[in-house]
Amino acid sequence: GLGDVYKRQAQKDTNVTVAKGPEVTKEVVKVNDQEISVGEFQYYVYNTAMMKAYSIDSGFTGDPTTIDWDQKTESGKALAEDVVNEALDTAISEVLTVQKGKENGVENSADQQSQADQAVDSFIAQSGQEQFDLTANAMAINSADDYKKLYSRMMTVQAVQDDIQANPDKYMTN
Repeated sequence: GLGDVYKRQAQKDTNVTVAKGPEVTKEVVKVNDQEISVGEFQYYVYNTAMMKAYSIDSGFTGDPTTIDWDQKTESGKALAEDVVNEALDTAISEVLTVQKGKENGVENSADQQSQADQAVDSFIAQSGQEQFDLTANAMAINSADDYKKLYSRMMTVQAVQDDIQANPDKYMTN
C-alpha cells in the first residue's frame, strides 16, 4: 500500500541507531535524533507478542506463559526474536511517520497534546494510581509519562495516515 511505499522511501535517508546488550537502560533506538526509551519499547514488544500469540493460537487466553517463545518460525529464528525485531520495526515506523507528518505540517496541536495528557490524568484521578498502574502494566507500560507519549504518538500516526490518504503527493519523494 501507499504507507509501505512511503516507509521504504523514508527509510532510505533515515539514521537509525539500535542499542544492544545489557547496557540498554535508557534508550533502545534513536531515529533521526528521536529516542525510543526502554519503557516505550516494552509496550511495542508486548503488543507485538500478543498479536503473534493470537495469530499462532486462535484460542489464546492472553496468558503469555502459555506460548512457547523459543519455537522456531518461518524466519528460522525463535518466536521471541521475531517479536523483538517486529516490535522494533513498528516503533521505528511510527516515529518515522510522526517525523514525516511534522515535515508536512501534521502534528498534535498543544490542545490535542493537552487532551491526551488530561485523558491519562483523569483516568488516574478517577481510578486511582494503583488501578492505573495495573492497567498500564498489563500493557507493559511503566509510567504515566510513557503512556502519554505513546498515546500522543498513536494519535499523530493516525492523523498522518489520514493525511497520506488525502494528500499522497505531499509524501512522495524521488
